[in-house]
Amino acid sequence: MSISSKRFFYSFVAYSLGYLTVVYELDNTAVALGFGKDTCEITSMLEKRLHCPVGLNYRSEGWRFTDQLQSYLAGKRHAFEIDYELYCTPFQRRVFALVSQIPYGSICTYGEIAQKLGTRGYARAVGGALSQNPLPILIPCHRVIGASGRGGFTPDPKIKSYLLALEQDNLP
Repeated sequence: MSISSKRFFYSFVAYSLGYLTVVYELDNTAVALGFGKDTCEITSMLEKRLHCPVGLNYRSEGWRFTDQLQSYLAGKRHAFEIDYELYCTPFQRRVFALVSQIPYGSICTYGEIAQKLGTRGYARAVGGALSQNPLPILIPCHRVIGASGRGGFTPDPKIKSYLLALEQDNLP
């Protein structure tokens, strides 16, 4: 099946700071997660990465990733069991793979990720890759901070603080 013929669906997940928009393929493979209910931003990101028009169809019934997200946001789930597809560069894929290994409730710096990649001094490049993370929470970029203890989080720094506190409050 060619990329231009894939069908994408989306659902909303409510949480204390608003909504998450989850985008997935017909086979339940996750492709994007956004903060808020604005599907235009996610559609634009997917079109840019796939180089073709993308249409999203709303699906109200439950999907297992939405159930897992709700459980995570309630502090009851510490890992996800979900298939996902990354439409990204090889460097982003390497960064996302390392970030995915950061344990629940732990943090790492951009510089430490760069060093593990063998690209010491590329902390900003790691930050740039993470700013393009299509699946925040699933690929836990909120667990990556700057050397000063701060770090950006593209949607909203309040969300990063919320997710870090959620994990600290619910450590196994």
